[in-house]
Amino acid sequence: MNWGGVATARFRGRDPALQALDLVVSHGELSDEEKAAIEDRFPITTLDRLLSTPAVRTKIGVEISDSKLKSGLPAKEVIKPLRRMVLDLATGEKTVSDLKSRDQQVEYVSKFGKDLPDLSKKSTDVKSIDTLEDRDFDEPKPKPKPKPKTKPQPIRRNLIPRDCTFSVTNSKIAEIVKELRSLLLDTYPHSISVLFRVFLEQSTDHYLSAAGIPLTVTVKNHTTDKRLRYKVDEAVKHMIKNGATKKDLIGITKALTNEHSPLHPDTLNNYVHNRFFSPTERDLKVAWDNAQRYFETIWK
Repeated sequence: MNWGGVATARFRGRDPALQALDLVVSHGELSDEEKAAIEDRFPITTLDRLLSTPAVRTKIGVEISDSKLKSGLPAKEVIKPLRRMVLDLATGEKTVSDLKSRDQQVEYVSKFGKDLPDLSKKSTDVKSIDTLEDRDFDEPKPKPKPKPKTKPQPIRRNLIPRDCTFSVTNSKIAEIVKELRSLLLDTYPHSISVLFRVFLEQSTDHYLSAAGIPLTVTVKNHTTDKRLRYKVDEAVKHMIKNGATKKDLIGITKALTNEHSPLHPDTLNNYVHNRFFSPTERDLKVAWDNAQRYFETIWK
């Protein structure tokens, strides 16, 4: 291989023109033909003349300091004009006679078009181009979008959540709701469990009465109040018949068959009469959540 002027430049040391040439050969994504053209007596002195002109360096975003060609541009930007220069000189597109004067050089570089770097990307982090590595030419990975900060859920201190709204038209039942909204679960669990049961039964009675469904049953000429479980079942069936979604109401029917639910009659009796059996804050919350859709349907 006959490098001519390149070999001479290497003998002198790695001057800026040689640094630019090596960068293009190593990272310029050259074809075999382009590499062959460069190897065939490349005019390194002409490239050196171009890079020695301050106005040219300004246009392509490079500088020379301590015999080093440097730039604050990203690697993919700084190599564009250098690649253009190297290939134009290697293929004879431009010769030394075309680039003798400063004006010729500036005019030549000014016509690079898409091969001119985007100088707006220049930073104060100036590097010697002979320190650039393969990774510097990789596409930067997009920064992951910061995950939106989730607002902390407000601590629920009462049986009825703040975002649960309905209009109770019966004055007594409305007062019960007011108390259930104000009593603190961690302070008054016993009072809340009893009031919760009262609210369930009186709300159900209100709904059945409005629907024309009796609250009592007569067996062998004896009239007695229907059990709460049966009244809730009748109310749920009537709601579904009138357009309510069955799965929205399954929580309340399951609660009345779960002996551990505050809504189960036996559980309530234990709350009242068994000194070793107390409602928990979590049980009361879960019971309300299961029954909420039922109450919203009654008081919509």
